[in-house]
Amino acid sequence: MTEQQKRHTESRAIDTLLDQGFKVKIGWFNITIKQPPAATLLKISQVYLQMNIDEEKLKHGQAFRESYQLVSDNIKPACKIIAMAILRKTVRRMILTRIMSWYLLQNITSADMYRLLSIVVVTNNTADFIGSIRLIQTLRMMKPKEDLIESLKED
Repeated sequence: MTEQQKRHTESRAIDTLLDQGFKVKIGWFNITIKQPPAATLLKISQVYLQMNIDEEKLKHGQAFRESYQLVSDNIKPACKIIAMAILRKTVRRMILTRIMSWYLLQNITSADMYRLLSIVVVTNNTADFIGSIRLIQTLRMMKPKEDLIESLKED
């Protein structure tokens, strides 16, 4: 199998996982987490950006007290992100996010949260969104570049 065929097979496997979702058990419930629609991805992104996370501190480790402060500040938004990813659709998300977040807060461990957030990050598939933005930028290659035009005038 060539390297290109391997990448194509890997890409198809990822697409299949994103389409079928990941099945998880939370408490008494069996749930499938699938790729969210754009509106849910937007809401998840907004909640994440509001979280009190200092990425530099995470890279270099934290003091014991800071670790507990991080938990205190961010455990509810993390549960909310998982809840929104599970609920996916706008109406369900609007009605049930608070209830699902509360349920998660009461029923999952930090190990469960790590596993669920890992699935949410994979299914959010922000890489495809970023690829779409890059595509838009390349499609605008015929747009006049004012700086380039000004520099050509000066020569």
